[in-house]
Amino acid sequence: MFSILIVGGRAQALEFAQMFRYFGSDVTIVQRSKRILPDAELEISIKLRDYLEREDIKILTGSVPIHFEQKGISIEATIKQDKEIKKN
Repeated sequence: MFSILIVGGRAQALEFAQMFRYFGSDVTIVQRSKRILPDAELEISIKLRDYLEREDIKILTGSVPIHFEQKGISIEATIKQDKEIKKN
């Protein structure tokens, strides 16, 4: 199975995330703001996040990629998430 990192949590990014998940990839969304669809009403953002997470899409809010490194045919991303650093 392939993994893909989607940077951004607005409508177009979420559509791509869902599409790649339907194709069978592991998907992680990295969004800088505290929620996906930051310009939408809060309730819409919360319900959509719940829906996407039920589809096994991982969502990291309050996060930014800070480093990318090629490892063979893969690229590893280092994500800064609210004072915590995670490797994906």
